[in-house]
Amino acid sequence: MGASVVASFSVNSTNTSAPEGSERLGEVIETNTTGFTAESDDLHRLPELGAIVRVGGLNEQQTYYGIVAFGETGGLDTSRRAVRRGSDSLSDEAIYSRHPELEYVLRTVFTFQSLLSYSGEITPEALTAAHLRWVDKTLGDSHEWLREAVRRLARLMKRDYDRFVTIVQAAEPS
Repeated sequence: MGASVVASFSVNSTNTSAPEGSERLGEVIETNTTGFTAESDDLHRLPELGAIVRVGGLNEQQTYYGIVAFGETGGLDTSRRAVRRGSDSLSDEAIYSRHPELEYVLRTVFTFQSLLSYSGEITPEALTAAHLRWVDKTLGDSHEWLREAVRRLARLMKRDYDRFVTIVQAAEPS
């Protein structure tokens, strides 16, 4: 735990600075057998649902990839219910200005489900195939979704046959 979450929604546990071209988003605060939970550095700042994230492992060679599955802003104290503070005449900015304690009693968290673990660099083709396998397994629809996804991918990649074949072969259900 304690891994840094950075924009482009990657997470790096061994380096608290964000990779070039990205900015820190938050920190991993919980782990379990199926994924991770991260707390955002900024209230109400979440990655998009379904975004692919990268989590750096304990050593620089190990990397985990996942898919954002949930996000919320809520109170730190689960025994206390949230109360409305606004009205038609008050903007969010005015509410936080009148109640600065809100920044300290609320938090924004998101969870991501593990997609794959990999040592070293991963190709976009391998990541795409892993995502296709994960969605197919999650839906459990006798591979109907996967067949349609592969058809659409074929249209999108009609000029890049070699990469398409690599993805399709890696995405085949086991």
